[in-house]
Amino acid sequence: MWSTRWGGNLALGLVASWVTDMLKVARWLLIILGLLGALFLAFFYRSDLSRAELAEYVSPASEFLALPMGANVHYRDEGNPNGPALVMLHGGFGSLHNWEVWVPHLADKYRLISMDLPAHGLTGRIKGDVYTRAKMVQLVRELLDALDVERFSLAGHSMGGGVALAYALAFPDQIESIVLVGSEGVPPPGGYELEGTFFEDYTARERILADTSLSFTERFLTKLASPWAVGAALRSIVGDGQLVADEAGARFGRILRHEGNRQAIVLMFRQSLAAMDTNEDLAPRMGEISAPVLILHGEVDSLVPMVVGDRFHHLIDDSEMKVYENVGHMIMMERPERTAADVDAFLSRRALRGSG
Repeated sequence: MWSTRWGGNLALGLVASWVTDMLKVARWLLIILGLLGALFLAFFYRSDLSRAELAEYVSPASEFLALPMGANVHYRDEGNPNGPALVMLHGGFGSLHNWEVWVPHLADKYRLISMDLPAHGLTGRIKGDVYTRAKMVQLVRELLDALDVERFSLAGHSMGGGVALAYALAFPDQIESIVLVGSEGVPPPGGYELEGTFFEDYTARERILADTSLSFTERFLTKLASPWAVGAALRSIVGDGQLVADEAGARFGRILRHEGNRQAIVLMFRQSLAAMDTNEDLAPRMGEISAPVLILHGEVDSLVPMVVGDRFHHLIDDSEMKVYENVGHMIMMERPERTAADVDAFLSRRALRGSG
C-alpha cells in the first residue's frame, strides 16, 4: 500500500514538474515570438501618410483637379504647350514620377501630360472604390477632356500599357500613336499564371466587383511598406540593381503610403482579375489597333517576360519593337536617354501632327 501510494505521488510529482517546465518553455516562446513580432512590425510596418506629409513630391508642374468620376487627380502638364501631346501612364505601384526621367529629353519638343492613376500616387483612393482598367480609362478621358486635348500619342508602362491599349480601343479617333513600355495587356501563351499567388482565389469573379471590404490578412498586408522591402523589390525587377538609386526606392515606398493607396491597390488587383479574361486578356482585340505602335522591352524583364513583347509585335499589324540588352522592367528608368531618343524618333517619323 505504501509503495503504491509513493509511486503515485512520484508520478504526480513528475507530471507536475513536466507541466511546470513546459509552462516556462511556453512563456519564453511567447516572449521570443512577441519580440520577433515587435521587430517585424518595427521593420516592415508603416502608417499611412497624408498628402500634406508628401508635399515634397508636388512639383511646380503639379496640378490637382476634381473629376466628375469622383477622383481628385494629381497630374502634370509640362513641356512645349504647342508641341504634339504625349500622354504617359505609369505602371502598378508607380506614379507620374516614373516619367520624370524622360522630361529633360522630350520637353522642348512635346507637350508632356502625366498623371497618377486611381489607387496610386497622390490621386489615391477614389469614390466608389472601383479600380478596374475601365475606371482607369475613365479617369484619363475625363482629365484630357478637361485639358481640351483631342489628339495625342499615348505611352503606357506595365499596367499603364494595358490602360493605354484599352483607351485606344475605346477612343481610336483620338490616338496618333502608342508606345508600350514593358507593357501588360496580353498574357504569355497559356494565360496568366495565378496558381499559388495571393490573388488566385479572386478569379472566381462572383461578388468581387461589389465587395470593397478587406479581410484581416489583407488589412495587415496593407500596412507593410518598409523602405528596405520596397527597395529590394524594385531592384529585383531591373537588369542592374545599381541603376535604381536608393532615392527612387524611398520615393516609391513613401508615395505608396499615401492614405488609402495600399488598400485601394489590393482592391485593384482583386477587381482587375475578376474583370479580365485571364487566358486571353486584350489579345483577341489587338487586330483592332490601327495606330502605329512602338514596343519597348527589356531583355531580362522578369515581371513581363520578353514573350509578351513578342506577342504584341505579332498581334499588332503596324508595330515596331526595340529590345534593350541587360534591361529589366523599369525600362525608362534604366535607359532614360536611349528610350527617350527612340520614342522621339518614332513619334517624329510615325505620329501625325496637330495634336491637342
